Amino acid sequence: MRADRATPSILIVLFLPENNGDWLLHTEDHLITKRCAYWVSLKGLSKSSSSTNVTVDVPKSNVFSPGSLRGMMSKYSINGVFP
Repeated sequence: MRADRATPSILIVLFLPENNGDWLLHTEDHLITKRCAYWVSLKGLSKSSSSTNVTVDVPKSNVFSPGSLRGMMSKYSINGVFP
């Protein structure tokens, strides 16, 4: 995920409720996920010495929401910088 590529990538971590039947509610009018998701860009991170496990710090200030996604896409489309 750290590789340089034309299309930038982000890691999104979604925290789910303990009961897996409670995390998603959907109807014709709504799609609701419970709990919260956070994101982090892996661009520029140094290579890990481990080939099996890597710890990535995902700041709780990076809430993944419709507004934050729009902001990332807007910044990328204007400046070519992501995020």
